[in-house]
Amino acid sequence: MIKKIILSAIVLASAVCAFALPAVQSYIGDASGEYVYYQDTTFARPTYVGFLFYNDSQYALRYYAAADAKTKQDEVEVEVLISVNPENEKLEFTGELVVKDGESTLINYMHDLFYDLTARRQKMGEVNGVKDIAKNDFLDVFGGSVVIKYNALIPIFNVKAILNDAGEEQFKVVTVGALKSSQDTSFEDFKGFPKKLADKKRAAVKAGKEKITASAKNADASVTESVQLDNSWHAEFENIWFQGNAAILTLAPLSKPEGDEELLTAMLLRSMLHSGEHSYIDASNAKIVFDNGFSVTAQYYLNKDSAVQRDVQRLVKTAGGYAFLRLTVFDSLYQKKKSYYENILKSFTAE
Repeated sequence: MIKKIILSAIVLASAVCAFALPAVQSYIGDASGEYVYYQDTTFARPTYVGFLFYNDSQYALRYYAAADAKTKQDEVEVEVLISVNPENEKLEFTGELVVKDGESTLINYMHDLFYDLTARRQKMGEVNGVKDIAKNDFLDVFGGSVVIKYNALIPIFNVKAILNDAGEEQFKVVTVGALKSSQDTSFEDFKGFPKKLADKKRAAVKAGKEKITASAKNADASVTESVQLDNSWHAEFENIWFQGNAAILTLAPLSKPEGDEELLTAMLLRSMLHSGEHSYIDASNAKIVFDNGFSVTAQYYLNKDSAVQRDVQRLVKTAGGYAFLRLTVFDSLYQKKKSYYENILKSFTAE
């Protein structure tokens, strides 16, 4: 599965990035099913607004605010589907379907956000690479003068955060993802993150006494990678090892593809930041490190189980292509046996 995701990113990187907002040429084209959620901190209670890309003429917009016992406010959820004219350089709404109804002020708020963010993204021009680009701007909805941080890793608007004059984030990305199928309801089921992102207590898997080497190579053997495990790990699928129900490790060596390497890197990194099905990446706290490739360390919140996983992904450049490793562990077990799992990561080699 991991290898399929990476290979899909490589194919997309070699294609023309045609899907984007009207009159916007995106560095990384939006794929059908990609979505982004923001937290709007100008509201008194935790409030989230999400945008889902279907194609260049159809989007879903969703507002969610959790119930607040102190203020006796009920849960609020509003969702609309909108259509736009992709041929018009100015944003033109051509239709709307209310999926989950709510106050007209909230629907207007989402309309205004979509319009304002589209206009700012059109005016911004190029947003290339994988680094933040800051731009001074003016937005009435956020009190006037603001700084907008753009990043091509963020779908649709490429907006990562909006800061006020005091440097406070008033609007920030909290999670990004891509729906896995037509049955995936992750976008409509998102309800934010707990105040403290903490995993349940779990019984750790006892480390095995026998050392083993987990290794993988690509079809033409131009890339070989390995990691040191023990016999508490078992290979149940090709290049995938499980440590009971505690952890999973994947190796995926890839031949060097043709095309723009910088764009390919951005495509791969964007796909590595995606949430899973009902497994939401805490994007605001994800750590990206660049070193002969890059690594992504993040926590994922599994809202159906109220569980938290620690996820480490590494992509290393080799002479023949790329070596990829992914280690996912329930976070309470990672914290309990941190040195054990970090030693596994340190043993990773690729050539």
